Amino acid sequence: TIFLVTMYQNLQDLIDSESIIALGLLYKLTSIKLPVTNSIIDNTPITGYITNDKFWVEDVDNQGTWGVYTKTDPWAHRVTFEADQYTGTDHFGKSVVIDRSGRYVYAGAPDNADGRVIGFIRDANIDFDRKPAVSANHVYSQVTNFGQVLATGLKDNVDSYLAVADPTAASNKGVVYIYKNLALINILTDSAGVADDSFGSSLAMSDDGQYLYIGAPGANKVFCYSLDYPRLTSVQEIIASGATIFT
Repeated sequence: TIFLVTMYQNLQDLIDSESIIALGLLYKLTSIKLPVTNSIIDNTPITGYITNDKFWVEDVDNQGTWGVYTKTDPWAHRVTFEADQYTGTDHFGKSVVIDRSGRYVYAGAPDNADGRVIGFIRDANIDFDRKPAVSANHVYSQVTNFGQVLATGLKDNVDSYLAVADPTAASNKGVVYIYKNLALINILTDSAGVADDSFGSSLAMSDDGQYLYIGAPGANKVFCYSLDYPRLTSVQEIIASGATIFT
């Protein structure tokens, strides 16, 4: 057992002192008494706190009510998704999306041949079942980085919609594939687009899959699509006028 003999007025004095260098792991104190909640920030050790460290606060609400805060870790590693047939140059995992339920996860490998996307579906045991990869299959010519950008949404907690973009297709004109439960249902392009529009450089889908927004920075446009309309036609175009004004 090691005892710290030197007395300090507060924790910050201890932190600022040179003697703290010799303490090693003792620097991570397991129980600290502080006057107010904000003092936790002011007295954070350089090496951080460890799980289950406690902060005894004398006044948590400016009314003399005391409380105890415990350091917790909100995230814990559970599973690693791997695709054995891919190599480092395929860049599996360059794009990753998860739906609002946490059941459907999609990961892209845009540099595997013309690009691939793999779906993983979580079961009742919180294990993920890997699904066969989807690809452009040369349905749209000049696709080179299928899966570079992804977006997903869940309709009625049943149907998983997935948007897969290759903004480099057709001399950077761009294309977006739409899947429903990993079955191809639509291919979107800008009929008036030209090379370097980069249609699909960014994607955003509403949680329920109802709306899909596709960015085309080369054209200074964002296209909005809705499930209530034919997917081949955008329902609204947001066009940049000048640097920051949109109409």
